[in-house]
Amino acid sequence: MTAKWLDRVGDWNPQLFRELKGRLSRQSALLVTLAALLLQFLLGSLVFESGSDPVPVFRILNWLLPMMLFVLGTVLLMTDLEQEERRGTLNFIRLSPQTSQSILVGKLLGVPVLVYLGAALLVPMHIWATLAAHVSLGFLVSFYSLLGVACAFIFSLALLSAFVGRFSAGQTNSLGSTSALVTALLVGLAFLPIYMNWNQLTVWSVWLSGLDTGGANDLQWFFLPIGGSPAIAHSFTLLNAGLGIYWVWHILNRCFRSPTGALLSKRYSYLMTAHVELLLLGFLVQSSVSLNATSDWFSVLLCFSLINLIWFGVLMLLLSPQRQALLDWARYRHAMTDMASGARQRSLISDLIWGDKSPVLVAMLLNFGLVAAILGTWVFVVSGEAPKLRLLAGLLLSFTLLAIYVAIAQFATLAKSRQHTLQVAVAIGGVALLPPLLLVLAAQGEPTHAKELMLFSPLLWLVLDDVSATAIALSLLGQLGVLGLLTFRFTQRLTQLGASETKALLPGRDTAFRVRPRGAD
Repeated sequence: MTAKWLDRVGDWNPQLFRELKGRLSRQSALLVTLAALLLQFLLGSLVFESGSDPVPVFRILNWLLPMMLFVLGTVLLMTDLEQEERRGTLNFIRLSPQTSQSILVGKLLGVPVLVYLGAALLVPMHIWATLAAHVSLGFLVSFYSLLGVACAFIFSLALLSAFVGRFSAGQTNSLGSTSALVTALLVGLAFLPIYMNWNQLTVWSVWLSGLDTGGANDLQWFFLPIGGSPAIAHSFTLLNAGLGIYWVWHILNRCFRSPTGALLSKRYSYLMTAHVELLLLGFLVQSSVSLNATSDWFSVLLCFSLINLIWFGVLMLLLSPQRQALLDWARYRHAMTDMASGARQRSLISDLIWGDKSPVLVAMLLNFGLVAAILGTWVFVVSGEAPKLRLLAGLLLSFTLLAIYVAIAQFATLAKSRQHTLQVAVAIGGVALLPPLLLVLAAQGEPTHAKELMLFSPLLWLVLDDVSATAIALSLLGQLGVLGLLTFRFTQRLTQLGASETKALLPGRDTAFRVRPRGAD
């Protein structure tokens, strides 16, 4: 019976069959079953000690099931991919006739199968605790629906993190195992609390109101009452989670098919940036109406700037082609201009905007412009008595700094190093932290005497209200000059490297194609 069932699974997804056959043994299933029974015994003892009150067990299982799935599943998926790479079987799997989506789905369903089994064994006790705590069955339907979607999102991110670590950073096997533990720790300490608190305050608030869990009835997104309507909260959560899974799977498919190429297409980057910014801005529209003090606006925009710094750092990593791809782009475009027709299949501007092998600065500038347009419109319309020009100038300074960071990252991409991601992080971190350090040193512990230096830092919103308009204008001109110089030097360096690569491929080109003088024998 089991063999027939596995054969059917193999017909549907050979990769899933491979994972189940290697992991779902009798001994492993027995150990997981015993562990689940022991845990249920301990939880049952807790019920008797609390005077037959099922609420503590209900709350424990609400947190334990997601934590077990998220953390253990993340570790298993990332370590499995690291082992496949170490054994050399990952490239063999990539050459199989299966689609990348079929292989990755098999990984997601098969690698954490023992974790799924352990969670399934705890479901009956969770159902009992829910009913005994007088919570509606609708909560269980919502709980497990959202848990399945969250597992799909987290496990997809785990696979993506493993791919990025293996192929982009060039890390060793020991670092691969360490990154799996670090990622799982971040999931447990960051994502899990966000996931549970969001659901308890919005999606499940109508069912958990009798257990003193509180709620966020006033929470709105572009004046859409998320906290006051479970139907809207479910739709909003599932829609954004679905979009997140779609974005991650777009990157996963590209990464699996071409591990040495850019992980994200530039076309999708514009859509992802618009999604992230509108998602964040929607929660601030309601509260921004009551923002009157200038300091409040600076605080809100500082938070936006720090979030965007993280987002654009991730986006730059996903968009950046590898060094050889940049050199090929520079070399072949130069060769195409030397053709007799002089025609190109795609213009330079179009290639910089849409091409996956071209430098990322233009695409990142377009992403910055998209965010600036969204935030600038919001600031101009809603800011009221706040100084609009100073706020808009702060946005311009922030995005110019981000463009400088991108230009620095492009220079690091041209270096012959397997650790260019680490080099980029160190270089950008040094440039971002240098102005505050110089400020403290120049002011001898009293930063108020050298606040203009902070205009060259992502923390410029802390001093923007205290500096003169002249200082802001000069800082902007200085940043634009640095950006122009970096862009010019990068273009010059890329052209030189592309030309040198061409000469290396054609060593006899100068003599073979030299025009002989007329009349020479």
